[in-house]
Amino acid sequence: MIHKKIFLNFIFIGFLGMLLCCRGTHKLVESNIQTEIKEVNYINYYNEVLEIDSLWRVEGKEELAVHRFAKLFEKYSPKNQNGLMEYENFIRLAEKHNINFGGKKSLKQLIRLIAPIAHHGWLNEYYPLFNKYGIDSLGVTQELNKWRSELNKEYIDSMTIAWQRDQSPRLEVDFEQMIKNDSLNHQMLLWGFEKYGFPSLQKVGLQSNNQVSFHVSTILLHLGSAIDDPNAFKYFASKVFDYVKSGDCPPEDYARMVDRYELSVKKDSTTSYYKYKGASEVVSDSILVDRNRRNLGLPSLKYDKVIFLSNLKKKTD
Repeated sequence: MIHKKIFLNFIFIGFLGMLLCCRGTHKLVESNIQTEIKEVNYINYYNEVLEIDSLWRVEGKEELAVHRFAKLFEKYSPKNQNGLMEYENFIRLAEKHNINFGGKKSLKQLIRLIAPIAHHGWLNEYYPLFNKYGIDSLGVTQELNKWRSELNKEYIDSMTIAWQRDQSPRLEVDFEQMIKNDSLNHQMLLWGFEKYGFPSLQKVGLQSNNQVSFHVSTILLHLGSAIDDPNAFKYFASKVFDYVKSGDCPPEDYARMVDRYELSVKKDSTTSYYKYKGASEVVSDSILVDRNRRNLGLPSLKYDKVIFLSNLKKKTD
């Protein structure tokens, strides 16, 4: 009997030890995953997108571009940046060359990425592609409604207030009120960063809860000339830069804000990125500007023009 109890105790202790070991292993794996997520840097993603974009847009290597895109989207949740439209182009090129791009599942992902512009009626050109893979207009509407339901309604209300503050004094040409309102928006965004993170398109969209349009990118741009304290701007810009790296803030929005600060507050004649109109037309140091752009994930000055002309030709064809 005593031997039986000892044997049972031994089994229990061994079983308990296995549980503790498994539990410890699970925590270790979970910790590694969290570290990997934390270390994701979308600036690397943006630069790789530019390399792949050049493959198909300039070199005509469309199939190779599709395979490169597929590998990239395994490492990063895809974006669909203005002008580059990398996820859309991945799908269209894959479909053109009969390469599996993920079918309906990937198209639903595309719907979510282009959902912020849906209220402009710009989705019509996508319907033939959606219909081909079994997503009709009702299916698109359902995906859009699901996307809207997941937006942060409280943050949308805050951004709506910020937008009204931003626009009202500018429309009324009330400079004194504009300065006060920009200061309030500066503090509101810092508060929002701490509470909700960056007000990205996938978090707040482009419309208020009453379907009134607003643009966080414009609010950021105006803060570039509103924050005249160097330390305050440095801190604010560092927060926004962190959101560029996390993939929440488009690099172009950050660049335009910094360029405006350099022109309006520092009174420089040149800017770091040449993304904001107002800088000298002549770039004094294109090598430095291109290096700054690459460090942010933006196309070079030359390739910026390539993208613009390519998209312009597409619209006119």
